[in-house]
Amino acid sequence: MRSIEKQLYKITRYYGRSEFIEADSVDEVAKYVAESDKAGNTVSSVTEINLDGSHPKVAITKLKAYKDAIKVVPKNLKMARELWEEFEDVIVDDNECIENPWRTFEAGTSRYDIWHWFESFFGVSVAKDLMEVL
Repeated sequence: MRSIEKQLYKITRYYGRSEFIEADSVDEVAKYVAESDKAGNTVSSVTEINLDGSHPKVAITKLKAYKDAIKVVPKNLKMARELWEEFEDVIVDDNECIENPWRTFEAGTSRYDIWHWFESFFGVSVAKDLMEVL
């Protein structure tokens, strides 16, 4: 068994498969995740694995390194529509927040924040392309 020399991260994909990677920085992980997303292997969560046993989640998609690397993602309307159909079944409370976790979004996340994620990640209009109201 070899020793871990860098920071260890657990990458979990939407379809459930997980892998562990070592990286010098969280920006390196962000670039790796962006490349994976572009290849269609969408990541659902990134967790930092620490020597003290803690494992905080990392908000990879909010990092500048991720945003810079993901800009060239081909916009996949079909995938956006498939996820939208799934999202339509998510229960929303009176405050317009989801009641249970959905994909990478925690319970209590505003429906509108998720709508904005669809628009920025897939380059679509929720109203025009997903709800087809315009």
